[in-house]
Amino acid sequence: MYTAKLVTIKESFTIPGKDRIIAVTLNEIEDTKVIISKDYSLTDTYIYFPKDVRLSLEFCQKNNLLIQKDLNGKKIGGGYFDENCRVRAQKFGGVRSEGIIVPLHFLDYLKDSHGRMLEALKKESPGHTFDRFGSYRICEKYLVKKHNYRASRFDIFLDKLDNSRFYKLVPFLRAVRKNIYLVKKSYQNFRESFNVYSYRKDFPRHTDTEALKFHMRNIPAGTRIIVTEKLHGTSGQVGKIVDPSLKSRLRRLLTGKSEYKLQVGTRNVVLQEGENCAFYKDPFRWKCAEKFKNIEDGELFSKEIVGYDTNGKPLMSPQSLSSIKRDISIKGFKDPMIYSYGCEEGECDVYVYKYSKMINGEMVVQSWEETIRRCKELGIKTVPQLDDFIYDGNPSNLLERLSPWMADEKLTTSTIDNRHITEGVVLRFATDDNSFKVYKHKSFWFGILEGYIKDSGIEDDN
Repeated sequence: MYTAKLVTIKESFTIPGKDRIIAVTLNEIEDTKVIISKDYSLTDTYIYFPKDVRLSLEFCQKNNLLIQKDLNGKKIGGGYFDENCRVRAQKFGGVRSEGIIVPLHFLDYLKDSHGRMLEALKKESPGHTFDRFGSYRICEKYLVKKHNYRASRFDIFLDKLDNSRFYKLVPFLRAVRKNIYLVKKSYQNFRESFNVYSYRKDFPRHTDTEALKFHMRNIPAGTRIIVTEKLHGTSGQVGKIVDPSLKSRLRRLLTGKSEYKLQVGTRNVVLQEGENCAFYKDPFRWKCAEKFKNIEDGELFSKEIVGYDTNGKPLMSPQSLSSIKRDISIKGFKDPMIYSYGCEEGECDVYVYKYSKMINGEMVVQSWEETIRRCKELGIKTVPQLDDFIYDGNPSNLLERLSPWMADEKLTTSTIDNRHITEGVVLRFATDDNSFKVYKHKSFWFGILEGYIKDSGIEDDN
């Protein structure tokens, strides 16, 4: 999702009043428009970078993509990237652009150091994804608090070896390093399995949900798809999980009974009792966890927390509408826009989007119907269900079906609260092996506003 992809152009469209640029769609990615120079050939293969990817600083410098400014900070030339090198969703002449595409020759500056890899890339078919050449990273997921990737000395050594007559040793050395990493990771997981306040097998870390547009063609025709609203809040988990501490394990050996402990986690951190996460420094997560005090042993709920903290501060940063009002009507919305989801200041609410149960020693994700049933028993809300249908295998029909709940052509509001727009939708369906797959589809205008927040240096990374 945060990688470069080889793509070809599907269709091109002129933009009224713009004689130097055109809009194009791509064969390899559905529902994606990109603005390109009119001089680009429509038959070549290009490199596509999606929004919210950070390009390497060297890549931008070598291709004159960085904005050049004078001593007073005024733009005097160059490209359109600042020092963050982040790819943004933007509008040009009223047409949306969700990423960038560049010619393959933008990588020619790597010929001397990665010549063989570059030639191999040019032989790849459209749809091939990559994010690095040996030690050299081309792009990565943009994170506010993370700076551009720096290669290790060992990676740089492998690059030099790869361009020598000993290049055949490189795959072997990379495999050895990978195995060493796996051994270290296994040891780390073993140690953390005794730590109450760490993610582990029965209290797994929440992973990023992949974007629908990159996988739309992989959904088989005849699949039953359930659509729910994607909420803009802070994610978290709460569950009654086996106490992994050494004392508890010894007591289990003596008594034969497992001891369970209510645990609360953020996206990246398992909180100690009464501990507030570093980003918010507020006890609202524990207040929300009280709603789950009657859950059964071995149950785990993944949830979105929306609204405000206990001091009345919005959980998600308010979004200024001043930057988009020239492109779309903001009538009916307060500026800045607050994602309140029906909550008043000082209130927060919880919406469950995933329910798992421990079955035969494995944490198993339950069906959406079972998630709704169990949450109703507990008096807990689930994210709003918007649709339930059988997919006909046509991506265009799927996007048209989703459009009423997307803030793409207009600022469509959330189904929970009409004071703010919707973030987008989530599609969930069962796979052939009876597991569950989930894809997200964010609204274009939400992506624009979210980008301005990231530019200001604010990001919930807990």
